[in-house]
Amino acid sequence: MEEEYISQRQLAMRAAMAETTCRRYLSQFQEYMKYKKEGQRVLYSSENINVLKTIANMYAKGLSENQVRERMVANFSTYYDVEDDEKEETFDLVTSKKERQIQATEKLVQVLQDLSDQKKEIEKVDEKHEKRSEELFRQLQEQQKIIEEQQKILDQVVDKKTSKKSWWQKIFG
Repeated sequence: MEEEYISQRQLAMRAAMAETTCRRYLSQFQEYMKYKKEGQRVLYSSENINVLKTIANMYAKGLSENQVRERMVANFSTYYDVEDDEKEETFDLVTSKKERQIQATEKLVQVLQDLSDQKKEIEKVDEKHEKRSEELFRQLQEQQKIIEEQQKILDQVVDKKTSKKSWWQKIFG
């Protein structure tokens, strides 16, 4: 089925908006409008009706022009008029919405993979720290045992010295 191209006036009528509003949207968002020129006359694709309605709805919700543009970039392809030897045709210069979504999904997958890799590295570092902590705790326990044994020996030596009576104390005692 061949695509239908209509005048600006017909486009405004089908989109149920004032012709001046339609003209303003066509001018402001020209890159999203599919059109062709026939001599001095510009004809617009009937596909633009949905684009115009979408723009009108966004403005009706109180969005600014910049906000509308941001959403248009995310949801619509842009078009550019290119001259051919025989006639002018419009070509899609920007990847389609699906291709942009695929690219965004691929970027998201890459980010998730990076996060997964970082998580694995963190787990490895945590495991190393856990092992090191266990080793330090074991060494601390061993040192504590050695200190306790040395304290016992020291206590025994002190007890022997204090319990040792001189010959005088043994005799007269």
